[in-house]
Amino acid sequence: MSELFSKETEETLIGQLLLEPDAFGKLEMLKPEHFYSSKLGKVYKSICIINSDGGTADLLAVHDNLKKSKQIETVGGYDYLVDLFGHEVSSAMITANEKRIVDYWKKREILKCINQIASTINESDLDETQSRLFSLLQSFDSNNTTGFRPSPDVAKDFIDYFNDLLIGKSTIPTGFIDLDDLLNSGLKPGDYLIIAAATSMGKTSLGLNIARNMAEKGYPVGIVSLEMTGAQLYQRLVFSKSKIKFQKINTKNFSKIKISNIGSTVNIISKLPIFIDDSGCSEFGQLLSRMTLQIRKNKLKVIFIDYLQLLRFQGENRNLEVQAISGGLKRLALKEKISIVAMSQLNRKTGDDFPKLANLRDSGAIEQDADAVLFIFRPEQIGIEQFEGKSTKNLALCHLAKNRNGPTGKFKLTFLKELASFS
Repeated sequence: MSELFSKETEETLIGQLLLEPDAFGKLEMLKPEHFYSSKLGKVYKSICIINSDGGTADLLAVHDNLKKSKQIETVGGYDYLVDLFGHEVSSAMITANEKRIVDYWKKREILKCINQIASTINESDLDETQSRLFSLLQSFDSNNTTGFRPSPDVAKDFIDYFNDLLIGKSTIPTGFIDLDDLLNSGLKPGDYLIIAAATSMGKTSLGLNIARNMAEKGYPVGIVSLEMTGAQLYQRLVFSKSKIKFQKINTKNFSKIKISNIGSTVNIISKLPIFIDDSGCSEFGQLLSRMTLQIRKNKLKVIFIDYLQLLRFQGENRNLEVQAISGGLKRLALKEKISIVAMSQLNRKTGDDFPKLANLRDSGAIEQDADAVLFIFRPEQIGIEQFEGKSTKNLALCHLAKNRNGPTGKFKLTFLKELASFS
């Protein structure tokens, strides 16, 4: 195996900085620990300290700083700094050298992670091994931030984002016209949508309907089920698509035509880019690692989680626990540039009233973190037979009660419970 560092690159970069101190402003991600050479890491740390104090990190300033901290001899003395300063370098290459140093560091960290896992692999089960490997890899990669970016760079991102919006490239329609209108054509990368309702109001069914609509348009979606098996999820997907009512499958009430219809529908849905996690894993840290791996492996655009309150995480109390989980989901959406749709329970019965944001269960952090909150209310489910002078049979009232990037509003859908289908 070739050496995972370049002494010449590290020395050249420090020489560039000593020769042209202003070049430090071109660096975006380099840290002292990225250097393989501990001596050069100490020199670079000195350069960082001088710049953070508003000084100019030229040769003499770096020498004086190292001497003051009693490290000048450990890095090789003044003569070593002069030798670095004497390198024939071009400041135009500084970002390329930075990238090379950081890339070497990442490779060393990956190798270190692999070695750590290998030392305990016989004592760990597969899930624990995969989770530990991902966590270790994340631990060094997540600390590598780019810091402040100049306005022209961000402006370019905005133009690209706006152009994508105009042509609908970055927007994923939910398949429900009224909801898409309120969401400005659908979900965007980084969006975190909450679908909230009381028990048996249809939040799982609506989430699955949206997931299927998106997959039918070619968008890869992931579904995390914490209370149903994959087969049970598939039953809902298949029956709602085939328009066959939920009922026990037996020879008395299932004709050959219906069974054939189910078979053809399964064939259709099995070809959609839908990925299901029905492991029942509720430990958020482990699930987060699984989701991130699947996002990268299968290019997922949206992840559906059913449902939020079943997730668990270490916390002093349930509110702080849910706060950490909700915030983690929002950060995942932003970091991976995907949309996340999480189903949520309500904290108490709403009676005959439409649910409100205060009814979100366990923590106000859900409301704060979410970009949009959609409530479902079915009057028929709680015995209300009339609404606005009409029958409430199959009526679902929906309220987008929060929309960070657009208007809020109410709309009606039809819910056929026996098909687990909204329209």
